[in-house]
Amino acid sequence: MTSRTATLIGLTAILMWSLLAVLTVATGKIPAFQLAAMTFAIGALVGSLTWIGRPDAVSALWQPPLAWIVGVGGLFGYHALYFLALRFAPPAEAGLLNYLWPLLIVLFSALLPGERLAPHHIIGAVLGLIGTVLLFAGNSSGGSAPGQVPGLIAAFVAAFVWASYSVMSRKLKSVPTDAVAGFCLATALLAAAVHGAIEVTVWPDTTAQWLAIIALGAGPVGAAFYAWDIGMKRGDIRVLGAASYATPLLSTAFLILAGFAKPSAGIAIAAVLIAGGGLIAAKDMITRGDRAGEVAPGQGKHQLEHILDSITAWAVSRPDILGLALIGSQARGAATPSSDIDLIILATEPDALRDQEWPNQISWATCGRVIGWRDADYGAVWSRHVQLSGGPEIEFSFAERSWAATSPVDPSTPNIVRGGCRVLVDKEKLFERLKAAIRADG
Repeated sequence: MTSRTATLIGLTAILMWSLLAVLTVATGKIPAFQLAAMTFAIGALVGSLTWIGRPDAVSALWQPPLAWIVGVGGLFGYHALYFLALRFAPPAEAGLLNYLWPLLIVLFSALLPGERLAPHHIIGAVLGLIGTVLLFAGNSSGGSAPGQVPGLIAAFVAAFVWASYSVMSRKLKSVPTDAVAGFCLATALLAAAVHGAIEVTVWPDTTAQWLAIIALGAGPVGAAFYAWDIGMKRGDIRVLGAASYATPLLSTAFLILAGFAKPSAGIAIAAVLIAGGGLIAAKDMITRGDRAGEVAPGQGKHQLEHILDSITAWAVSRPDILGLALIGSQARGAATPSSDIDLIILATEPDALRDQEWPNQISWATCGRVIGWRDADYGAVWSRHVQLSGGPEIEFSFAERSWAATSPVDPSTPNIVRGGCRVLVDKEKLFERLKAAIRADG
């Protein structure tokens, strides 16, 4: 999955969250924590249904304590604080403070390995914040009483909790999205416990209210969290952060369509600011997408050679890299404009390259600049997926020299080599001997 695809999936979460308000209104007068318990339980069920045909998916629930603390703390902690904010503070003021989280995500992303903030990311996020201020300004009560201060503090802290959860998801990218089902179930149980302690149970009165609850659990409190997890772990976190300001705008639009709110000039101005900010923040993704789909004949191959020259020079200069080869569709001449560049690298200590920022050490010249990366593990091989601005994703797969062993040849290696293998660096003739052994085996 490319970074652009993951970003688009993450954007669907924003669309689903924009339905949260109108669906919540449609549920009637169900207490907040009771509604959270019911909808998060449905959300957990939605996730577990995707395990059908994938019996190993349940193993995703076996995660270290930190993953559970971040997952459950983010989902339950954020919603508990937001409910508290709405109980003690005016909705407009609480909502405005809460919607600091998109800006915080954009800023916090600078702390991640391989992520860098460009001016257009910050400009887009700030425009979104201004638009959100205008959106809420029309509903402001104009002041706050002393008793509302705890609610305002809760809303402010909620913004930091959700932004931290989102950015930490990137740090915990090895935790599969299937684990979110477990986080949703734990959140449902905690919400049920709080409901039993402080609320009175109120059941839906009509079929429409039951359907609204099911829709909430399946969408904004279900599939949205799985889509957001994919976007945060594999997509452009800065674009998603800035684009999140569309949530209150779209939410207001759906409320207007449903007859729960009225259109105004302030909403129109906010729409322009938020949409403009989102487009500015997503400039890299949009221009990269255009270029990927409109590569002139021969241009893609020319770009590929420039990229390979830069990587080859870097590999030659490092004594810990023994071999480098281009594999897959690019190596066999069957690549499309949207194909990734797949590389296999033989190293003396592959794991030693995990915590290094070596992608920024490669002289990319006219190839673009590194805008982010993510790591993945595939058993004996681990990969770093590097995204260049205006260019394809490059997958660097690292393996020990034993990957190219010839006595015997690893059963999985021949298919990779026969599927296309162009040797770029071979300091110890490991690839040469491997290809000869595979040819000899027929």
